[in-house]
Amino acid sequence: MSRICVGLVLVMFAVTMGCTCGGGGNAESTATRMLDAIKANDVEAAMNYMDLKTMYDKITETLKAAQQEVPKFEDWKKEFIEQAKKEAKDNPQKFDYKNLEVKEEGDTATVTVEIKEDDKDWKKQTVTLKKVDGKWMMPFDEMMNLQ
Repeated sequence: MSRICVGLVLVMFAVTMGCTCGGGGNAESTATRMLDAIKANDVEAAMNYMDLKTMYDKITETLKAAQQEVPKFEDWKKEFIEQAKKEAKDNPQKFDYKNLEVKEEGDTATVTVEIKEDDKDWKKQTVTLKKVDGKWMMPFDEMMNLQ
């Protein structure tokens, strides 16, 4: 998904940092704000809707198991945002979306949307949002499945 996808690739393969912000209100407004942030190449705003704290925890487990140094969460977060911004700037992409559909069921919401990156064809994408501490977020496992 757009420039943020490049950032998400970093999230998937590098030690990155999390954000405990997120989307209050309903899942549809959260999905819209996240997609608008991606479209505007606003890396920090888009990260507000992604449960990167869980990712940090998973990476921390891996680093500890490998007996490697574990960065503090806030240091990790700052480094990731800077890396994601640089990646987005160095690899600009066009992104658009349409036909957003959101179905909320308790603390889970299914988001279906058509996305277009650069000059590629429109592609239907479905992800799940979950409430984390009362805020709608894209879970770690969903980020790993984005293409």
